[in-house]
This record gives sequence, C-alpha cells and structure tokens, in this order.
Amino acid sequence: MDELEGMFYVLADEFLLYELQCINGIFKLTIETDKVIQGDDLKKVLEEAIKYRDENL
Repeated sequence: MDELEGMFYVLADEFLLYELQCINGIFKLTIETDKVIQGDDLKKVLEEAIKYRDENL
C-alpha cells in the first residue's frame, strides 16, 4: 500500500488533505482543498500524480 500511496505525494502540494483507501481491491481517493480545482487544472494535477507513479513504482 505504501508504494501505491506514493503516487499521491504530488497531490499534497495541491490539497489540504488526501486519503487513499483500498477496500476489497477497490481504491478510493478522498481529497479536501481550500480552493476550487476543476477541469483542465484537476486533470493536470491527476496526470502529474500518474506520471509520478509511473516513474517511481
């Protein structure tokens, strides 16, 4: 689980709190933020997290 959670380190810069859970093989990401992140901005943040995962796992 620690390796999978590592892909979300990039999200820590954007969100106040994030939590990754794995229940019965289904992953759930919960985020809290003090600003609105939507559309292309949200897509960019998630793409950066996926890129981090791909480079580090």
